[in-house]
Amino acid sequence: MELTNSELGPKILYPLFINVIVSILLALFSVLSFKNRKRQQLLNKINFVVLLVFLIVMFFDFNNIASDLPIEKTEINYGIGLFLPIVALICLLMANRAIKSDEKLIKSMDRIR
Repeated sequence: MELTNSELGPKILYPLFINVIVSILLALFSVLSFKNRKRQQLLNKINFVVLLVFLIVMFFDFNNIASDLPIEKTEINYGIGLFLPIVALICLLMANRAIKSDEKLIKSMDRIR
């Protein structure tokens, strides 16, 4: 699951990398499909699942890597980058809520005509 470029080089975690790329592509497709709200909601739901899988794999991998290192647990600093996918999940939920409210507004306007 992990590949190294050299003995001392950085480790590239390919499942995490692939999840990030898929999530970025889904977000771009979602933004570009603004005329089709159903597709936009579907893409956001798929992106939500991809990000959940990303978070699960990331936390398991980082805990395994941290347990293999000869350092104390108090010395590990995850940084803000580890928590940004959680912010992305919250943003996806807010986006789906806004899309749903837009859909209701459009349907109510159609009923008035």
